[in-house]
Amino acid sequence: MHKYLDSALRAVVALLFLMHGGFAYAEDFMAVEHNLSDPTDLAGLRRYLKSDDPEGRLDGLDMLEVTISEDAHLGVDKAVADALAHAGKPARANIIILSDKTAIMRKGVRLSQMVAAQLQANHILRHVTLDDGHATLHADDTILDRAASAVKDADLVVTIGS
Repeated sequence: MHKYLDSALRAVVALLFLMHGGFAYAEDFMAVEHNLSDPTDLAGLRRYLKSDDPEGRLDGLDMLEVTISEDAHLGVDKAVADALAHAGKPARANIIILSDKTAIMRKGVRLSQMVAAQLQANHILRHVTLDDGHATLHADDTILDRAASAVKDADLVVTIGS
């Protein structure tokens, strides 16, 4: 069985995935088609995903919040602290920043560097860049396995990009 990310959430620049024993697993990719007009409506997304997974094969969506704005990256430290507290994890955590090789810039600085700068004083960080050799990262089984392996010991994962 392999891990899959919901394509409806790709527009979000940075998502915090709190690790509760790993990613959601599915034997087959489930195409997500819905008409949710508000991507920050996590309760609505959870209802939709539950209705589209009657066998209960996928783990629940444990995201606390989605923020979409030009300056959302400036609040990563607070979002991480909130997520750790919500999960009962220690305030100083083992955090993986997971990204692809695409440089996402904010005012001439790589977004991954800006996020790391916010987190490095209070956490143990490791940055993992996924690269499959293509211009755009393909979420195939090999890449998903690499991602799962890279984050298996993390208290929290910050993803940047697709």
